Amino acid sequence: DSRMQELAYQVLGDRIGALVVLDAETGAILTLASTPSYDPNEFIGGISTARWQELSRDLRRPMFNRALQGLYPPGSVFKVVTVASALDQGLYEPNSIFVDSGEFVVQGNIVRNFQRQVFGEHNLHSALVDSINTTVAQVGLSLGASNLEAYFKSLGLHESHRLGLPMSSGQVGTPGRSKVALAWSSIGQDQVLLTPLHIAQIFSVFANNGYVPPIHLVQSNEEASSKHPAFKPETVAQVNAMLQDVVVQGTGTEAQGVGVTIYGKTGTAEVVGGDMHAWFAGHTELPTGQKLAFALLVEEGGIGGQVAAPL
Repeated sequence: DSRMQELAYQVLGDRIGALVVLDAETGAILTLASTPSYDPNEFIGGISTARWQELSRDLRRPMFNRALQGLYPPGSVFKVVTVASALDQGLYEPNSIFVDSGEFVVQGNIVRNFQRQVFGEHNLHSALVDSINTTVAQVGLSLGASNLEAYFKSLGLHESHRLGLPMSSGQVGTPGRSKVALAWSSIGQDQVLLTPLHIAQIFSVFANNGYVPPIHLVQSNEEASSKHPAFKPETVAQVNAMLQDVVVQGTGTEAQGVGVTIYGKTGTAEVVGGDMHAWFAGHTELPTGQKLAFALLVEEGGIGGQVAAPL
């Protein structure tokens, strides 16, 4: 829909980032915006050398499609994968109790919460709602690297889709090389890298009763049947209760008041030598019954709940 695409560019404005919206059930890409951008019509009649050099030398990389090619640390938006996988394996319940002292020490390496918050006693539901690093890192260690990798694959995050456009494959890295690597991977850091399209894909599964839809730009008949389940329906229900609370009372309250129920997760991903990437991703159902999944990234934008969620 060209109106959605135009609106996406308006929403992103002069920020550097991306916004992807999917039809969560069919896997159709409805919006794929990357900023800064350029007008592809410039290329039709032949582009001047000066203009080509201007575009290709621009440090903001307007010709780089961040939505499909940009590989970013997902940070806390990835916690939904870790928590869902552990629930799906029957390792925990949403009311499983944890105690957070503000630090979780793994082989001498310290995982801390954002802004050094201390949460004390809480359950797994709250750990995702309040985005508690220490607890989700522990959950990841219980889950194990091979399970994390298996769910990553089951969600199709290692794939680049045949869209007729250049797209990067997601990377889980090698979380099994150490407990430290697994702990950081579980909270979307270490070597975990995903495109904004992959992030939207994760949340489409929670809109779609656990099924991974076939991501596509143009529908072909064979693709319609290729859905497969990544999570059990009860896992999806448990995680959706958490994602709803993220927006009602957790880190994503800035996304309230839009007239539809938003199930979301914020992310603030650390970048070596740069500012943090701000993420907000999730899913919703329109009054028409259409289910949408989305991912919004502001590159080096800061805190996800403060920067990306309001957008």
